[in-house]
Amino acid sequence: MLQVFGEGVFGDSWGTSGPTVLYLHGWRRDHHDAASLAEALVAYGIRTVALDLPGFGASPAPAAAGGARQYAQLLEKVRNEVAPDLIVGHSFGGRIAACWATEVEVPIILTGAPLLHRLGRTSSPLAYRLIRRAARARLMSPTRLEAARRKYGSADYNAATGMMRDILVATIAESYEQEIARWRAPVTLWWGGNDTDVPLEVATRTAGLAPREVRIVTCAEAGHLAPVTHGGDLAALVREVLG
Repeated sequence: MLQVFGEGVFGDSWGTSGPTVLYLHGWRRDHHDAASLAEALVAYGIRTVALDLPGFGASPAPAAAGGARQYAQLLEKVRNEVAPDLIVGHSFGGRIAACWATEVEVPIILTGAPLLHRLGRTSSPLAYRLIRRAARARLMSPTRLEAARRKYGSADYNAATGMMRDILVATIAESYEQEIARWRAPVTLWWGGNDTDVPLEVATRTAGLAPREVRIVTCAEAGHLAPVTHGGDLAALVREVLG
């Protein structure tokens, strides 16, 4: 059953007592992604709280556009209310948790989190860049610009509208080298070996930037949605980290 955390952030919980895990989902996902993880943990007396991040599921979108850094600030009160003993952040949720790692000391598990821009990242297609320049010079109609965005944009971009599209654009522009260099929390990177959205090399480079040892654990058969498809494996790691 949905609950309200903080000021209008919805989520669900599994278990009523014991150590608490706070789960932050990825882009275009919601709290249901935590189900297999949470169900595996309940049997061991571990409680899980999974949020619908603002703009997803039942939670309303933020009032202003900003990336994961803004989300980390917006959700600080919720985090303090839940008082987790461990935080799991997947993909977009991992970006948020990576920002929190500079200020909290509870263990954090990040999975499929695009914390650094991919090596060899290419710019937008030339045709799209020319259309954008023409639009800025008022030589192209907004309708044609939007058509080009839909043609050349990602599935996430095309699925987002209004405020959420602005938030996605702000988030994609972020890279978290500065946060990683200031991590205080013990961080474990749990990665799908077949993650093509955020390859394992991103985790390897991330670990190399951290001021303290960061453990990388690979779930060989999993892809980007590893927490959903391999929740039991993630649950085993959570239990290990919690000790």
